[in-house]
Amino acid sequence: MIKKQKKLIIILGAAAVALIILYFTVLAPMLAVTDDTTEEIPNLLSGEVLGTSNRILMFEHVETADIQSVEVHNDSGVYTM
Repeated sequence: MIKKQKKLIIILGAAAVALIILYFTVLAPMLAVTDDTTEEIPNLLSGEVLGTSNRILMFEHVETADIQSVEVHNDSGVYTM
């Protein structure tokens, strides 16, 4: 009976150590809070706009209600929606 208890204690201890290692190697980095306020503002080229989360947009944001049509020019011709 005492051998079973020692074996169980060793197994539970090894499982606890494995879970602690798993936490610090996988979960802790994913849950870490980063300070994004110190990010540098990127240099913008002519015509580019800085969007949310410092994303560079090729065009300014336009509401759907303000769009009358979209015209596409490519090798296949011209298409208007």
